[in-house]
Amino acid sequence: MKSYLNRFPFEDPDGDANYWGIIDVMIILLIFFIVLYVNQQEEATEARTAGKSQIADNAPVAAARKTENPEFSQAVQRHLEGMLGNGFYISSAGPSFTLVLEENLSFSSGESTLATDGLAILDRVAALILEEKDYDVVISGHTDDIPIHKGPFRSNWHLSAARAVAVAEYLLARDVAPQRLTTQGLAEFHPLFANDTPQNRGKNRRVEITLIKKGGTVVTPSPMIAPQP
Repeated sequence: MKSYLNRFPFEDPDGDANYWGIIDVMIILLIFFIVLYVNQQEEATEARTAGKSQIADNAPVAAARKTENPEFSQAVQRHLEGMLGNGFYISSAGPSFTLVLEENLSFSSGESTLATDGLAILDRVAALILEEKDYDVVISGHTDDIPIHKGPFRSNWHLSAARAVAVAEYLLARDVAPQRLTTQGLAEFHPLFANDTPQNRGKNRRVEITLIKKGGTVVTPSPMIAPQP
């Protein structure tokens, strides 16, 4: 009785050629799947990197960054704990330490009278300045790029300067020594965001309170154009 295998002989004059042809196809498929996998990994990495970059660009700094004076950072955290965010945040540039107060917390549109929403924050800032006696204070007013056509101010220069002075006067009323204070109006020329949306313009309308070690150089940060928040 013939075996089952004998009924289906595998002898093929072209057997070797077919065998190597199958191997070639398998190698090509293997290379294809390897390339596909590598491309997918690269795309996933780029997506994660882009997401992190967008978050870093769009989110204001909600906590004090590291400075050259860790004791000063602790004082900032002690006085301002619980008040950061929602229009008030901290940034640092070299030896200076800048507290940023957005317009929605500090002034009504086109005005230089302090809004009540920001007074509690300024009280804490005054306490910080009084404690840190080795620091001078530069108060900078900023606007968006929309020209002023009506109201008490002739230009964004006048408005930004008046807002800086209003903050300085409030700090003076809280016993901060006048010789420690400097004010400047920078108008629209140092934006944080591109002035291309109402949201971005609102973030550019702000007052910055910069504390810098006495004897140091006051540096106005260069304009930084950031993506839309």
